[in-house]
Amino acid sequence: MRNAGPAALQSHLVPPWSHTVIVQWPASFGFFDLRGRLLGNLDERGLLTAFRWSDDSVSVRMGRTEILEMSSDRALLMVVGPEGGLSQARDALAAAIETIDPSTVVLTEALFQFLLPLDVGNEEARRVTSHHLLGDLLPQAVLTDWAYLVDGRSHRTRGTFQVEFGVISDEEAPERVARRVGRLWQRGLAPAPQDLFEEDYPRSSFFFDWSWSTNARFRVDEVRSDLFGLWDTLAEESEAMCKTVQAGAGMAEGSRDRQMEAE
Repeated sequence: MRNAGPAALQSHLVPPWSHTVIVQWPASFGFFDLRGRLLGNLDERGLLTAFRWSDDSVSVRMGRTEILEMSSDRALLMVVGPEGGLSQARDALAAAIETIDPSTVVLTEALFQFLLPLDVGNEEARRVTSHHLLGDLLPQAVLTDWAYLVDGRSHRTRGTFQVEFGVISDEEAPERVARRVGRLWQRGLAPAPQDLFEEDYPRSSFFFDWSWSTNARFRVDEVRSDLFGLWDTLAEESEAMCKTVQAGAGMAEGSRDRQMEAE
């Protein structure tokens, strides 16, 4: 999805604007001998458009915003943008793990970004959301902006998370999605800005940046089913909580108009 439609407020979320997952395994010195075969396997599957080879890692690009980085003991997969090729990126990750064939694979981190387009300007969106989220705490103040950073744990997955969210403009969006600002900017888990600035971002949106930590272990033959299943569950859990925040901030469908009438 590109721009918000004619409705006063879009009632649904854009699917995760970006996915980033990190998996680890016991260090395999055989990785260095397998790099050529690994690249060949990806090329045969049509999953290789460019690669970079260094002394201790291989970086593969499958498309403009699908990137897989591998070393002897870990892999990082990144898919950015609403049109990113998640299916082929997952296929590349699974194929790489199957080629390396470690004794166990651990999903250590999963990061998701969501953009909820709003068909209102930033000033109004921030005023309405700050009224719902902080009005009772600071009734004597006129709030012009806000941001939340929340740490928590999921009952469903037992994973721990950190999420940062707030209202952003289209001018802020590339820096936020690239994690050049915000609490996660130091992590280095972000695409290059040149891969992002061409996107047509909503003029105003709710932005959520999720970071999940797990210690879930899988056999190689469970990667495509169970590991990817947990990945999907974490994304679904994130989306569900985004919707809860959306409603609590007065931005559920129809609630903004009722709030304006009440005021």
